[in-house]
Amino acid sequence: MEDCIFCKIVRGEAPSYKIWEDENHIAFLDIKPAAEGMTLVIPKEHHSSYIVDTDTDVACKLMEAVQKVGKLLDNKLENIYRTKVVFEGVDVDHLHAKLLPMYKGQIEVEGVGDRATDEELSRIADIIRS
Repeated sequence: MEDCIFCKIVRGEAPSYKIWEDENHIAFLDIKPAAEGMTLVIPKEHHSSYIVDTDTDVACKLMEAVQKVGKLLDNKLENIYRTKVVFEGVDVDHLHAKLLPMYKGQIEVEGVGDRATDEELSRIADIIRS
């Protein structure tokens, strides 16, 4: 879709802090993270954001990508208890999973935070990609 921000990221028309990619999916840092390292995993092809109405094959393939990225976050970020996965898709109507790192000793993470600086996002992206 022309105006979809996630489609623009896939096409390279909008900036992102990409941390992982395969043939059909891309993962990038959320610019308003509720937790450091919060990541979005999306299919490169546009699909409506409501996971309940998504084709089962598309949803399963997205979940496989989510598992890979979740393990990447768990292995690269320090002090991670586990990575929470949320499918709500309210703000952007492009199918996506939100991966929220849950740090040891941290209370439940919800919502979105303030806009992270480019320096913060670049630092975290470098850690995860290394």
